[in-house]
Amino acid sequence: IDGGTLRGNNLFHSFSEFNIDAGRGVYFNNPAGITNIFTRVTGTNISNINGTLGVLGGANLFLLNPNGIVFGSGAKLDVQGSFMGTTAKSINFADGTLFSSDLAQPALLTVSVPVGLGFGSNPGALTVQGTGHKLISVAPLDSLIINRGSNAGLQVQPGKTLALVGGYLNIQGGILSAEGGRIELGSVGEGTVSINPTLLTLGYAGVPSFRDIHLSQQALVTAGGITAGSIHVQGRQISINDASELLIQNFGIYPGGDIIVDAAESLSLNGYSPSNKIRSAVATQTTGTGASGNITISTKKLTLQEGAAVANNTFSPAASGNLNINATDLIQAIGTSPLHPEIGSVIGSFTFLTGIAGDVKLSTERLSVLGGATVAATNFNSGIGGGVYINAGTVEVIGKSLVLPSNIASVNYGSGSAGNVTIDAHTLSVREGGSVSTSSASQGPAGSVKINASKSVEVLGIAGSPVFSSIDSSVIQVSPLIRRVLGLPEIPTGASGDVTINTPTLKLNNGAIIAVTNQGVGNGGTLKVNANAVLFDNQSSFNATTFSGQGGNISLQSQNLQLRHNSAITTNAGSTDNGGNITLDVGAIAQLENSNITANAVKGRGGNIQITTRGIFQSLDSKITASSELGISGQVQISNPDVKQQNNLLQQPSSFVSAEKVVATSCLATRNIAQGRFVVTGQGGLPETPNNKLELPYSVVPVSTVIGMKPQSVKGLPKK
Repeated sequence: IDGGTLRGNNLFHSFSEFNIDAGRGVYFNNPAGITNIFTRVTGTNISNINGTLGVLGGANLFLLNPNGIVFGSGAKLDVQGSFMGTTAKSINFADGTLFSSDLAQPALLTVSVPVGLGFGSNPGALTVQGTGHKLISVAPLDSLIINRGSNAGLQVQPGKTLALVGGYLNIQGGILSAEGGRIELGSVGEGTVSINPTLLTLGYAGVPSFRDIHLSQQALVTAGGITAGSIHVQGRQISINDASELLIQNFGIYPGGDIIVDAAESLSLNGYSPSNKIRSAVATQTTGTGASGNITISTKKLTLQEGAAVANNTFSPAASGNLNINATDLIQAIGTSPLHPEIGSVIGSFTFLTGIAGDVKLSTERLSVLGGATVAATNFNSGIGGGVYINAGTVEVIGKSLVLPSNIASVNYGSGSAGNVTIDAHTLSVREGGSVSTSSASQGPAGSVKINASKSVEVLGIAGSPVFSSIDSSVIQVSPLIRRVLGLPEIPTGASGDVTINTPTLKLNNGAIIAVTNQGVGNGGTLKVNANAVLFDNQSSFNATTFSGQGGNISLQSQNLQLRHNSAITTNAGSTDNGGNITLDVGAIAQLENSNITANAVKGRGGNIQITTRGIFQSLDSKITASSELGISGQVQISNPDVKQQNNLLQQPSSFVSAEKVVATSCLATRNIAQGRFVVTGQGGLPETPNNKLELPYSVVPVSTVIGMKPQSVKGLPKK
């Protein structure tokens, strides 16, 4: 296409209709010195692009049709510069002029640079159709994504921008690619979108309302490459389904770009494809020496279902980026793939080699992890796992799938270390098989768990079921199958981390466990709890047991501790190491129905138990022990903080009681018919204080002779 109107570095074209048939191509001529080509459609029909749209030169190309644009499955871009397709009514320039699709307005053509897109109240839709991506996940753990085919679809040259901004945005099996460049997807209701003319990046401060964005049928939006680019998606309700992905892979030496998703109302991800093992996902990966970028999500509600993922991965010595999610109302990770219960929905950061995994940071009013879903930072090699940081009103971790528990976790499967898990919330509820944990199954240490809950923490199992719920930092032995797959040692050597809980009320029921255990040869960690009330019931426990290493320690400060129905606090140690210590500073302890406090050992020394309390109410079948089967027993020391010897003597009266006043002159029966005899035997001893008296075990009753009977000797009638 020749012609058009030249204004400085800009070239303007107008069409009443603009379409490209399948197998055909339309190329704009690029006169010397032209950097931007602006094309508008002034008619009322949608543009259907089924062939190749190109520029014979290096200029940026803008296609504007407010009625809508459809890129069919055969659509391609052949441009050296950046490309923007939009259903805005006008392109706004820095000098205040507009290039509008409305013929009623004068055609104000300018030498200025574009700075914005002006949208009416009902902009047309943008659709990108295609046959879906050719991605497949491979080892390790079906996590590394490779492309089995070319990125057909809409593609710009490396380092350039591909922008689609309109009303509703539908990507149905379509592929958008900008290697080392930038992809901008925006769905606007009305208002003005700003343009940075140098980088061709977009801003939405002037947009009061948005429309929806849908990715389906294995759609792909990618900006990866030797120099990885960035992706920015802005809309109202954004959905990613059918193994569709927002993906940036970094294969080079420089840090990768970020994925930013801004959804005014919600972002939802749903689905997993078993044929190519691809999840619906927002993901960054690095296989080069450059770090992967960050993922930042801002919305009211984030939902992941049926094996979907939001994840940062590193498969190299480079670090993965951080994952930051701010969902004002709700973050919800639910369940597993319906046909593959081992594939759970996941929010996480993972390192598979020597790189450092990024942190996972979630901020929301309510976080729900349900039915086998996971929020995690995991190290599978000699790298360092990232931390998991949660700031929420309510956190609930509930249930499990056939294979996976619902969990918030930091895990180490290598010689590196796991990160920490920190939860700041009003309430934390871990129920029906859920868990909050840091763990190690190898040489490296487990991280620590810290929970600050301003109202309550509850850990609840299922009554009558072997399924238990837990909060723990542990070293674990995994199944032989997992050991073979991950190359893990049979006996782990890492150390457990610590668990710290601060809350007014802590409740454990139905086999619930809070633990710092070690199933390898390392030591247990330290469990610290500070709560007004700690309530155990039905086989629930604090556990710092070790198989071979030094038993962990347990420290509890509380006003009220209740252990009921076979519950326990234990720091037992196996093998030759010593049992851990238990320190309880508690207002009152109720230890009932075969509930025990133990710091025992097998060959080593039993741990010490130090209890400071005003009272222990203990049933006969409940015990406090610090013994060793073959070694030296530990000590149990119980003290009352209120007992003080100073000022504890009673002042005596100035005059003593006269003996004559307390010696009885009769034995209650005063009649002289016949002399009887009355004998009462007391318990002897002295009263506890001079003001107290010794109580007799017998009642003293009046004695008299019944008329017609002889007097009898009455000896100590028993109490009634």
